[in-house]
Amino acid sequence: MMPNRLESTPGWAPIERDKANVRHMAIAHRPSVMVACIGDHFLDGVRESYVTATEVYGSMTGACCFIASQSSLCVLPPLGLGGMRNFMIMRACDLQFDYVMLVDNDVRFDDPETICKLVSRNQLIITPWFDQSEIGQTHLIADPMYRDNIGIRPLEWTVPYCVMFNTMVFKLIGETPYTESMFYSEDEYNSLKMRRHGVEIWQDTHTKVKLMRPPGLLSDSLKGLRIARPGELPEDIDERESSTV
Repeated sequence: MMPNRLESTPGWAPIERDKANVRHMAIAHRPSVMVACIGDHFLDGVRESYVTATEVYGSMTGACCFIASQSSLCVLPPLGLGGMRNFMIMRACDLQFDYVMLVDNDVRFDDPETICKLVSRNQLIITPWFDQSEIGQTHLIADPMYRDNIGIRPLEWTVPYCVMFNTMVFKLIGETPYTESMFYSEDEYNSLKMRRHGVEIWQDTHTKVKLMRPPGLLSDSLKGLRIARPGELPEDIDERESSTV
């Protein structure tokens, strides 16, 4: 029977919820999940880890778990990522999924129960703990930056590299919570906008995913880009740049 399988699965350790509640979530409600991949150029092993996690979730709960990949809509990376995330959120809501998990193409699930564990936390917005050992340096990607295995903790802000949303939350914050322009501190801006609607953002420090490359910076995308000033034509840029040599 499915309840026995849930109880005996190694590593299944819901926090602040007893196993009866987890069985009720998994068997009675069976929440559906769309795993929404932002970009379809996956790093090695990433897509395979999502397939495994969706299969495990479907097997353990009997619920629908679906992977959708969004090809890049960015004219210039990372410009347009907010629009891609909003687009996938609207698709999930339109298809009436209970949860949508936004995940970038460089985040790997080493734990096949990643989806199961995050759904079982029963939060409107929750993110896993990011293991940065693969990239050799710890980057500031949330505030506070918690150590692992200390429970479910509130966040002031977080990067959207891997976030699980209960789609009911979009009735509060709207279906386009991410800014569609690019500016510095946008992750803090987006998170504050959500919290100002009365929605807390949580991090499950027991559920870990692996970040496979360092965060991309806007300055990296702008290298070599020639930007016109207001009213300038291309030949005006040539003249201005030659005069400064």
